Amino acid sequence: MQALWTAKNENIAVVYVICSNAMFRILKQNMDTYKRDILHVDEPGSRYLYMDLDTPINFSGLAEVIGLHSERITEPEEIAPAMARALASCEPAVLDIVIDGSL
Repeated sequence: MQALWTAKNENIAVVYVICSNAMFRILKQNMDTYKRDILHVDEPGSRYLYMDLDTPINFSGLAEVIGLHSERITEPEEIAPAMARALASCEPAVLDIVIDGSL
């Protein structure tokens, strides 16, 4: 949020692309890698507390609250036109791209 606020207040023409998968997938994968490679656990898969976001975060909505151009994207073919609009605005923008959250 601080980065979005700074971009808006300093008028930094940056496009934030958020790949929204409703989980902290990279953290889960890194924990599994750590368990396997460092702790030598054969089956590292585990249920990680609070790493699945049952209530997804609407990053596009958060960006709009601060006055940024933002779009929530659910289909791959929407990405290129949304990026073109964001770049054409010459203002800070957020593209909230919903992706598959499965491992």
